[in-house]
Amino acid sequence: VCRMTDLRLETDFLHPEDELGFCLEIESREKLENIFLRMTVSNGPGNIVGMAGSGAFTIQKGTNQYRFTFPVTPLEAGGYLCDLTLCSFDGKVQTRHDYLRKVMGFQIESTQLYYGEKWTLRKWGSTRLSAIRVEDMTK
Repeated sequence: VCRMTDLRLETDFLHPEDELGFCLEIESREKLENIFLRMTVSNGPGNIVGMAGSGAFTIQKGTNQYRFTFPVTPLEAGGYLCDLTLCSFDGKVQTRHDYLRKVMGFQIESTQLYYGEKWTLRKWGSTRLSAIRVEDMTK
């Protein structure tokens, strides 16, 4: 019924206090309510550190444009990859409408990089991620 068609990352190098911003174009054959975006964040092959989700929003029939922002504060310095899933929930059943695997990568720069420092490899659930904010940019 709907699919993510275009993704534009605002920047791929961030500082720990920054927000990751990206624009996403979504095409839909019908109006869909109670849609949310789920972002799975990993810092290595198969090493998911956490998930973040947006609040519910509505997709209109046709082409829609949204801007999403996500605070990276809970994440340590290093490189990350993200999967994006577009879902809906009708109160009983969760439906996955589209899924993009390893669609977005970004790097968090360290503010205190010491010679020979090694980063801790975080494991699933070890990082509590903030909510993703949604802004409708459709004209």
